[in-house]
Amino acid sequence: MCAIPNRNCEVRGRVWINATQYFDGVPKEVWEFHVGGYQVCAKWLKDRKGRKLPYDDLTHYQQIVSALAETIVLMETLMRPSPLRRLAD
Repeated sequence: MCAIPNRNCEVRGRVWINATQYFDGVPKEVWEFHVGGYQVCAKWLKDRKGRKLPYDDLTHYQQIVSALAETIVLMETLMRPSPLRRLAD
């Protein structure tokens, strides 16, 4: 999972933002999550390319990762068959 081109990104859960820095603990499902045709985590970083990220931006990105992980869990829960749906059929 690379936010920078030509980076060997074999270590799972790491999103590299430059040659020496990365976010750790980003699940592949979160990194690949799309909303409105955009890969959310990659787009957020791309929009800040070339800038030094202040602490507030770093914590904000971590909050985005957490919110997306929760969203994925909720979506999976909602997609499970419901016993109530079976009764209504």
